[in-house]
This record gives sequence, structure tokens and C-alpha cells, in this order.
Amino acid sequence: MKQFSKVLLIAFFMGGMMITTTSFAQVRWKKPLHFLYKGTMKIGQKTRNITMGFYWDDNDGSVAGEYYYGSGKNGTISFVGSYDHSTKKMTVNEYVIHDAQRKFTGSFSGTSAKGWYKGVWSNSNGVKMHSFALKLAKVYKK
Repeated sequence: MKQFSKVLLIAFFMGGMMITTTSFAQVRWKKPLHFLYKGTMKIGQKTRNITMGFYWDDNDGSVAGEYYYGSGKNGTISFVGSYDHSTKKMTVNEYVIHDAQRKFTGSFSGTSAKGWYKGVWSNSNGVKMHSFALKLAKVYKK
């Protein structure tokens, strides 16, 4: 009986550890990141946390990456876009792959300067819906 109690206690402890480690699982990015931004989006009276990662690029004005809401447990949303070095304007268009085609579902547009990316998110019809502000959180090295 004493042995059974030990086994039960160990099983309970290990189960608790597994639940804890899965609740803190990290997001897996599809490609290595160059920049990581974190911030919020105002949706009506609510505020959502957003984390946006940009892939390495050729400094040609084209950008790509992915982002997620909250903890990222639902996965990431891919995006492509452009950055104008002279005006500091950046627009990224989020998309999903449907029948081997990109289907654009919304876009972030605003300015990216002094470590901040601020602007407005628009739906796929171009209707401006929510404001956002993201701060540069990390610059990765190759």
C-alpha cells in the first residue's frame, strides 16, 4: 500500500508538471526573426496584446513575418508588406493560405520610427477598425 501511495504521488506530481510546462509553451516562428515588436491593439473597449516578428530581409523595402494575439496558443498569422525608408510608412498585409493561394484578411498600416510601429488595422475591405502601438522589443543577430 505504501508503494502504491508513492506511485500515485509521483504520477500526480508529474501530471502537474506537464500541465505547467504546456501552458508556458513558446510560439514557434516559421523562419528566423530579425526584429520582434510587442504592444497592444485597441478593439472597442478592450485591449489585446500583440507580438509581431519580422524576418531577415534585403533592405529593399519589402518586409515579411508573422504575428500573434495574446499568448500565441492559436498559432501565428503570416504577413507581407512594404516599408518606405524616406517617409517611415509601413504597411503589412496579413494572409491565410487557401487552395494554395494567399487570401488577404487585413492590414496594419502606420509609421515605424524610433523603435515604435504605430497605426491602424484595417479589415480586408479597407475599413479602418482598430488602432495599435508596438514597441521594438528585440533585435536578433544572424
